[in-house]
Amino acid sequence: MRLNLLKRNKIKLDPQTEAQLAKELGRHVTTQKAWLMLIFSVLACLVPILLGLRLWDSIPELIETGLVKANGEPDPMPRWALVYILPGLFCLLNAINHQQMRRFQRLSRVPPKHTLLLGRWGFPLLGLLLCAWFIPAAAGRKDIAESLMLLWTLGWALMLLGSSLWDCPPDSRLNTLLPAGLTSGTGSRIASVAALVVGLAILLGTTLQYTA
Repeated sequence: MRLNLLKRNKIKLDPQTEAQLAKELGRHVTTQKAWLMLIFSVLACLVPILLGLRLWDSIPELIETGLVKANGEPDPMPRWALVYILPGLFCLLNAINHQQMRRFQRLSRVPPKHTLLLGRWGFPLLGLLLCAWFIPAAAGRKDIAESLMLLWTLGWALMLLGSSLWDCPPDSRLNTLLPAGLTSGTGSRIASVAALVVGLAILLGTTLQYTA
């Protein structure tokens, strides 16, 4: 709120104030946590590839897109592009956003609005939702799209929670959700990894279940 107000009024921030605001926004993370979030968010982005491979035989080699070439002929999308390129694109964008967040952290500067908005988990969610709709639709399995979107979002939310637990302060509200033995530094990290693994397991298990 403070940062938006300052930017709206075009008030230039001195380096010390901007560094303090960056810390208050909670975007500064340890290198260990940054790598943990990068690895798990990339794995989340790659889950739709498994969905595409499971439905591979049901997806036409050329998928109608509604687009046309300059000569007026249809411009379909190859099956491999839907299965590999679409999830891979979100995986790449996610990695770039992580790198940007780290770069601005090293500079002790607040990231641009679009980088801040998507954060470290925005692109995985967008990729999961879009792929959960387009891949089943191309395979003629729209009946599973809504369930996939719902359960994938649940798995994503659990992974987001896990990343927040990694260095959660002992007196924070989030830490009150943990058992007494997990409120220490080591305990919260165990809970963090457990939530990330369970969230990823939900993504993978849902994919295997609905494509069995």
